[in-house]
Amino acid sequence: MGLPKAVDSAVIERQANKGFNVAVAEYNGWRNDMEDAHLIYVRDDVAVFGVYDGHGGKDCSKFAARRLNEELEKDGIPQNDDAWEKLFIKIDQEFLESDMSSGTTATMCVVRKPDKAGGKHKLHVINAGDSRVVLGKADGSIVDGGGTDKGLTRDHKPEDPEETERIEKAGGRVEKTEGNVARVNGNLSVCRGFGDRDEKKTGDLVLTIAQSPAFLSSTISNVTRLTSSCSCATACQRVIFPTRRLSNLWQIA
Repeated sequence: MGLPKAVDSAVIERQANKGFNVAVAEYNGWRNDMEDAHLIYVRDDVAVFGVYDGHGGKDCSKFAARRLNEELEKDGIPQNDDAWEKLFIKIDQEFLESDMSSGTTATMCVVRKPDKAGGKHKLHVINAGDSRVVLGKADGSIVDGGGTDKGLTRDHKPEDPEETERIEKAGGRVEKTEGNVARVNGNLSVCRGFGDRDEKKTGDLVLTIAQSPAFLSSTISNVTRLTSSCSCATACQRVIFPTRRLSNLWQIA
């Protein structure tokens, strides 16, 4: 049951050090609880940003954000795609073995500062689900990253032919439901992410909802902004690098 009136006030968080200025804005919309979560892990020369768009409750998004931060604090930032994928699978399995329900997308970006003046930032994008990382210039224009709506990430949706094939090979099905929305087994409209126990058979790793992320590496100059956002309209979060005024940004997610 949703709220009788949408919550339209934003919660804003800012962090900064000598290398990064970061800000997050979030609001509930029509939901009783904030089902999304975010991660900000900032050091002088490298940072990790993450947005987790929860569904079916808030447990999974909060769990994923907390455990990823704990692993970063303990072991540092994974250095390659294989290491990130292993970390995703490990944390997903922990959640599936808990008594908690729900699921979440995960879109993340590692930003490394240049080694010398005049150099470029290095980006490593990690994405599972349909939240997005978008790269923009200081003048407000968007850099076409080749992904969904010019993003650096491609939405993992059941109607995508590659995802449909994977789901069907795993024994699942893609159904069109009300509004002509494609859903995994008639249920979820996203097909990668953490949690969603009912759509995963972890014993033999037959997965209709995959926990494996997709990756992209790139470089950017210091005149660009990086934005991570949930793709839903009722609840959104953004992580902006570098920071700027957020009074209007959260309203257009």
